[in-house]
Amino acid sequence: MQPQTQLTPQQLEKIMETCEKMLAENPKNGAVHHDMGSALMQLGRFQEAEGYFETAKELEPRLASAWYLCGVCLGEQGRFDEAIDHWKKTVELDRNHCDAIYFLGKTYGMKGMWDMAIHQFNRAIRLRENVPLYHLGLAEMQLAKADFTAARKEWEFVLEIDEKNVTALSNLSAVAMEEHDWERALMIGKRAIECGATNALVFFNMGMACIAIGASDLAVQYLEEACLADDEDLSNHLALGEAYVTKGELQKGIDKWEYILSKDPQNTDALYNLGLVHMQNLMTEKGKAYLEQVLAINPAYLPARANLGIYHYQREELETSLAIWEEILKYDPRHQQSLGNIVEIFLRQEEFGSAEQRLGHALDIYPNDARFHFLKGWLAWEKGNISQVLPEWRFAKQNAVDVFTAYAPRLSLLLQNNGYEKLVQVASSGDVALLEELSDILQGKSDEKAQVAARAATSERRSLLNRIRDIFKG
Repeated sequence: MQPQTQLTPQQLEKIMETCEKMLAENPKNGAVHHDMGSALMQLGRFQEAEGYFETAKELEPRLASAWYLCGVCLGEQGRFDEAIDHWKKTVELDRNHCDAIYFLGKTYGMKGMWDMAIHQFNRAIRLRENVPLYHLGLAEMQLAKADFTAARKEWEFVLEIDEKNVTALSNLSAVAMEEHDWERALMIGKRAIECGATNALVFFNMGMACIAIGASDLAVQYLEEACLADDEDLSNHLALGEAYVTKGELQKGIDKWEYILSKDPQNTDALYNLGLVHMQNLMTEKGKAYLEQVLAINPAYLPARANLGIYHYQREELETSLAIWEEILKYDPRHQQSLGNIVEIFLRQEEFGSAEQRLGHALDIYPNDARFHFLKGWLAWEKGNISQVLPEWRFAKQNAVDVFTAYAPRLSLLLQNNGYEKLVQVASSGDVALLEELSDILQGKSDEKAQVAARAATSERRSLLNRIRDIFKG
């Protein structure tokens, strides 16, 4: 809440010397008390300044500036209710005092009174429309109310006034991140940095966007900048570890997360990431130990519990895996992955009654889930209701094109020994494409088609990366 006009300490000392001499001659000069308070305030001596402004108010009760600056001093001391009263009095004396109105908005915002804050910012904007600070304050309040569209509109307007406004650029880049518009996030973020942004959050968002589009070198570069800008924020180091691992530098990622643990031994995110790296990349039992350590600290850290469930499932320890998924549902009864995994385990154990009961419950919650409909078709197959299989698999395929790829090994088993022929007998004319894909799976051709699709996806990603490189040229 500093005043806008800043003088050097030397200049302020000279002003104070002059004010002291003048007050010695005339202690009742309200304007001099005001100037003395202004100088002290700019030196950060808010409590002393307040005393001079109080005297100025007593001597000249209608001096709006004295009320306004006294409010600033009170705000700097955290005495917000008193500050609000002073700024209200300022506006009573000068209805067009935009800065007092602006500070009313800021203070109401700090107190969580969003609508009152928005009202004040709009008042200031009606008086002086082209002040970026007022629009930034309004956007901040709209963001607090989760009105992202309105906040974005204000930031875009700020850029019309000041195309190099770092705050607006940084926030618009963050909005693009939230919308997964990685190219836009990077383009605007780069502009923010070129305009002087040094906030760690800008570099963090740039790094995360680069991770999302597979530009791992750039991700590392920006996240290293984020760590330099704010070494104390461990989330910067956490993300940098992820960037290293994405780039294939596993040990650097491990070192970064272990660094976090040296600062915060209870950091569950770092422990979780270490668990995944050891479990998925290094294939060691150490990964399981890390995940168990996470749950010892926070039993409700569901990603760690879910990965333990996957670990035991992959080791064919179905009962242990089942118990873990059931435990997750105690924390989150709607946990989609758990609901599906429980059904799948019951199907594999040939406990079809339990599978049917749990699948019905899952579909009540998620009636359009492709995986659940695939499992329903699998269950119909196991129960000998062949005519019900294809409608369920057709629905699954329409809602998730990769569902057959994910279940190709199981489909191959089901389709053997005349299984495919049984489906052909009950198929309708609309099932031709579906049967062709199932035939490919049975004949082992699905892997080849998956590779073609992967190459197409890689080509598309390369095209995206080329566009990203264009952004960073020069």
